[in-house]
Amino acid sequence: MNDDRRLIEDYIPLRAISEEAAREKGDPKGKIAAIHLWWARRPITAARAAVYGALAPAPEGKNGRGGRSRFVTELCRYPGDPAKFAAAEDHILTAHALRLATMPHDVGKRTARPRVLDPFAGGGSIPLEAARLGCDAYALELNPVAHLIQLVTLDYARQYGPALADELSRWGEIILQRAKTEIGDLYPTPSLAAPTPEERGQLRLEGGMDHKTGEVLAPVAYLWTRIVRCKRPNCGGEVPLVRQTWLCRKKGRMVAVRAEVDAAAKIVRYHIVEAKTESGLGFDPQEGSTGGNATCPFCRTVTDSEHVKAEGRAGRLGRTLLAVVCTKPGSQGKVFLSPEQGGPAAIVDDSKIAQRIETLTQETGITPPEEALENDRRNLWPQLYGLTRWSDLFTPRQLLSLLVFTKHIRKAHAEILQSGYNADRGRAVAAALTCVLDRLADFNSSLCRFAYIDGERVVNTFSRGALPMTWDFAETNPFNPNSASWPAGIKTVAAALANVGQGSPVIVLRGSATELPFEAEFFDAIVTDPPYYDNNFLRQPFGLLLRLGQASDR
Repeated sequence: MNDDRRLIEDYIPLRAISEEAAREKGDPKGKIAAIHLWWARRPITAARAAVYGALAPAPEGKNGRGGRSRFVTELCRYPGDPAKFAAAEDHILTAHALRLATMPHDVGKRTARPRVLDPFAGGGSIPLEAARLGCDAYALELNPVAHLIQLVTLDYARQYGPALADELSRWGEIILQRAKTEIGDLYPTPSLAAPTPEERGQLRLEGGMDHKTGEVLAPVAYLWTRIVRCKRPNCGGEVPLVRQTWLCRKKGRMVAVRAEVDAAAKIVRYHIVEAKTESGLGFDPQEGSTGGNATCPFCRTVTDSEHVKAEGRAGRLGRTLLAVVCTKPGSQGKVFLSPEQGGPAAIVDDSKIAQRIETLTQETGITPPEEALENDRRNLWPQLYGLTRWSDLFTPRQLLSLLVFTKHIRKAHAEILQSGYNADRGRAVAAALTCVLDRLADFNSSLCRFAYIDGERVVNTFSRGALPMTWDFAETNPFNPNSASWPAGIKTVAAALANVGQGSPVIVLRGSATELPFEAEFFDAIVTDPPYYDNNFLRQPFGLLLRLGQASDR
């Protein structure tokens, strides 16, 4: 072969590939990105084009570009045609064999399959596509979270195929029922009684809804706001730090929380108000704190952010319930309950939950993640307000729920091994369950938000690579069958695993790209998306999740 140029050095249909990558990003189901959160996810369509372009030879002349361009365009269709993969593999192996024929004898004998390395493998898109294209793929990564993602996606899912997704679903349901038996009492189903005549009149006045007597609702999330005491010594009233109180904001339905000040008791009570228009609410839900600065509802003294930080560092940053978000069987949309309407579901005794955490710790040895957050003021802001440990980022109920799921993952792992599975397959199921646990932790911290415009849903903690401080937050019900829960996580991760495709697993290694454990000229191609800068935050945000999810190593 006189010209050893690769296709990527000659011509790649970038516009077509970009369009497919955009389609992939907009697909909510079955993406490998759904297995576990990773910020630097690369589209599999673009990774496929890069790997193929690095290995396939360039056409001999410009006249050959058209056909090759059409083939690459079809190859990179999302989710991809298996027949095109087979044709691409054949093309790569043929070109590789011709290449080896021109190399020294000892090199040419080593393998008939190209060896491809991604030394900064991250979420695993590049090595996965290399394996799909018939290569011996290698994934190297230093970050332990990315390494876990690669083991599940590139090794276990490739080895066991759809069977791993089936095992995840089966054991996920077992764990769900066990966890529900243990802590389901903390998430009881509220029953909404009929409003009193006075309340009916007020509802009609405000454009609200009537509900049938004893209507059973399913709790989805609990909405909280942080509180501090007023800085004025002779006041001492409860100051809510809520930024805004919108619950639903769409045409024909406006729902928000209205605060009612009890000056005698020095507390604030919260009520749900619904109307067809914003003006019908009778107040502005956007009037709240700004950057931690809030006005005392009793004496009108401004509680500035420095006072809030001092109160937080002194351990006096509290919280109070704003509303309970529910679904109603057989109907669309959410139902919003005030703390009084929520009944037992709204009552959380932190001291009793702390006792249950202590008991669980003594029985299992599973401890809350008490490590301190690093002093990174660019990205980790909660520590400025006294939330200095990973465990501080969770309410006691959230923390207990994560510890209970951890306990039952470990128990399931032991049972899987006892049932006759080999150690590797048992580790594969436990690691997949760990990914679901990490997903639950991401959607169940006190830094989650409630999206009142986009589907009235809980937004995850790591919507970007930082931990900002939140003043009003959403606590999900981990047992609800909708999004932001254990059953939803099982369904999402199982669907993504099933779409990986069974085949030759990728060789997954953990280590530094500066110390590669390979001899010279071992690889035929190195395809990677290298790190752009030293982001300290990316090395440590999932320390909590790894502590909780050590089931895969036990």
